[in-house]
Amino acid sequence: MHNVIGYGILILGTAHGAYYLITEKLTGKGVLNGIAAFLLLLTVGIYGFLIRRIKNKYTRKVHFWVSNASLIALLIHAGNSFILPAIVTLAAWGIFELAERMSSRKQIAEGEGI
Repeated sequence: MHNVIGYGILILGTAHGAYYLITEKLTGKGVLNGIAAFLLLLTVGIYGFLIRRIKNKYTRKVHFWVSNASLIALLIHAGNSFILPAIVTLAAWGIFELAERMSSRKQIAEGEGI
């Protein structure tokens, strides 16, 4: 789910940014920090794509730290309206992670019973 959510964020972020770049002035409120947040998200996506292709101990660390920087940039860009979606996203990721762990434990338990 991590990759799917990442691609979804990139697609929606691109659509959001394209809309506002077309309809707003470049000096409009939030446009420049939105561009900065998008560039950080794009960097996270590129590093996420490279993690499996380049075996380097720093690739995952860079992906992690740039993703945290992009979250801070999104918080600055969106302000308080970012907090509720962030909470919902974290809750969804927690549920997916819990379901995945329970599924793998069930598969291990079924395999041991043979």
